[in-house]
Parts: sequence; C-alpha cells; structure tokens
Amino acid sequence: MLNHSPTNSVVALDVGEKRIGVATASLITQLPHPLKTLHHTKDIMHDIVMLLQEQRAVAVVLGLPRGLEGQETAQTRTVHLVMYSFARWTFDGGN
Repeated sequence: MLNHSPTNSVVALDVGEKRIGVATASLITQLPHPLKTLHHTKDIMHDIVMLLQEQRAVAVVLGLPRGLEGQETAQTRTVHLVMYSFARWTFDGGN
C-alpha cells in the first residue's frame, strides 16, 4: 500500500459549480491520487488554504476547461473567478 502522507506536493483543483475535486502528487513519487471533494461554502477559500498547508503544497494547478474548439466557456470564466478570488484572498490575508 502506498503512503499518501503529506510531503512537498503539487495540489490540483478541478473547480465545478457545486464542488471542487482535489488531487495531489508528491514531488518525490510524482504519482497523482485523488484526495477529497470540497463543497462550495462561504469558507471555501479558507478550506483551500488549510488543505494546501496540510499537504505542504509548493504549487497549485487549476484545471481550465475549454470548449471543443478551444474557446472559453461559462465554466472557464467560473474557474478564472475562483483563481482571482483565491489570489486576492491569500494576498489580503484572508480578508
């Protein structure tokens, strides 16, 4: 059985309308595995930051959906909003 204890890792977020899928990959093993699903709540940014700290994340990757011809979609814009909100939340110290 693999040990999935937190080490320096990359965390990937798959942002949906109601939930955010989270996966992680250790920089040592370079093997990704699903971690958990977060539900959008008023505390979602705090929850993400806490998860990144627990996983000792050195990088965060967000999936950026595109349409069949590479165009932006409504979900692409939603992911951009989450990304900007997360950046603002972390740089403003959670305010």
